[in-house]
Amino acid sequence: MEAFQKNNLAQCRATLTEKGADFLLLSSLPDTFAKAKFIGRFDGREVVWNMHLYTLQRYTQERGAATQEVKSTLRGLMNIAPETEHGYPLEVALNVPMIEEPTLKKTILMIRNYRKLSLGLHTWGDGEEFVAAQKLQPGQ
Repeated sequence: MEAFQKNNLAQCRATLTEKGADFLLLSSLPDTFAKAKFIGRFDGREVVWNMHLYTLQRYTQERGAATQEVKSTLRGLMNIAPETEHGYPLEVALNVPMIEEPTLKKTILMIRNYRKLSLGLHTWGDGEEFVAAQKLQPGQ
């Protein structure tokens, strides 16, 4: 899989260079959901992040797991899945009404600057009930 990872990183870098971009937006904005691909660091090396960025409301509606009380105390979450040949799947949900380009750019900057990233689900605010509800969801 290491060869796939290096090839994916090289392809992503070449595409970004060709487009003169810092990230690839793979959906339209503004919306309550956005897909983007960008290069960052994880475990001390460069990787490709495949990010799905949601408003918290859309994320919890799609998961059907959070109560109104949990949504009101949860400010955001991040879920990093194990690496695939296409990079690291990354889900981020923020307590904002809409995903717009400045929100997307700030989120990418946050991921790039955060030095203690780890696999799994991480929440901001009081998300303990949300995490417990997520673990009860079939197929998660």
